[in-house]
Amino acid sequence: MGPAAAFNINDDFSLNLEILFSLKSYSSIISLFSGDTLRYNEKQAWIDIPLYVRYEKTYGKWSPYIYGGYSFNFLLSAKATATFVNIEPSGKKSTEVNDKSIYDQRQKFNTSWLAGVGTRYRIGYKYISLEVRYMAGLTNQLNSSNQYPFQVNDEINANVYSTDLQYSVPRVDSYFRMNSISIMIGYVHPLYKPRKIENKPQLLKALFTKKND
Repeated sequence: MGPAAAFNINDDFSLNLEILFSLKSYSSIISLFSGDTLRYNEKQAWIDIPLYVRYEKTYGKWSPYIYGGYSFNFLLSAKATATFVNIEPSGKKSTEVNDKSIYDQRQKFNTSWLAGVGTRYRIGYKYISLEVRYMAGLTNQLNSSNQYPFQVNDEINANVYSTDLQYSVPRVDSYFRMNSISIMIGYVHPLYKPRKIENKPQLLKALFTKKND
């Protein structure tokens, strides 16, 4: 969610800019050793700034459109939840880590390209819209300098992320990029009623036209 602005290049094409707050997550289930399993889930909060060109045509009350462009992405937070089930001779042993911040283990600035398709349906001066957007990450999200913790004189180096997650469950991050798909349903209520100007003022033509005496 967030504000958006559009500049109409002509009747069909427009340049669009958005500033969005978004929540993203991904999950994985990994089998380890002899029947051990690791369930991992990561939740991230982002500020996304997509810039794209949209092509739109109107057919009666329907206005379908497609668009493509580029996005700048700024990470606000990243938290991990993991459950490790270890099979031992005495039975199953479960270890859990809940909402552990791994913000220092992630790159703070990312980029991505995006594409989308949608349509608007006009009801008077109002619109109902339906849109599907795909965003593909172009930047590795792992902060490789904090991928492996290390100790100096039995103390964790101050520049390395907290190792609670890695020492609790057998997981080390690899390089990765995140792709996302979103379905958006919207309602547009204009604060004014646009009107077509029948006689457009030709200011520039008037300035450069010589008047007869």
